[in-house]
Amino acid sequence: MYHPYKIVSKLEIDKNGGCFLNPRRVELLLLIRERGSILAASKELRMSYQQAWTIIK
Repeated sequence: MYHPYKIVSKLEIDKNGGCFLNPRRVELLLLIRERGSILAASKELRMSYQQAWTIIK
């Protein structure tokens, strides 16, 4: 049976009115764990090292 629709869900966790956890941060943290460095993860995600630090602060 063909289903033309696909259900997609994204989770964000807010803390004190700001975003604490979102898919982008999770992806970055997982890559840091896999690659062993913030620099390697940030390069793979095509973001600057500074931007990666800002995301994980």
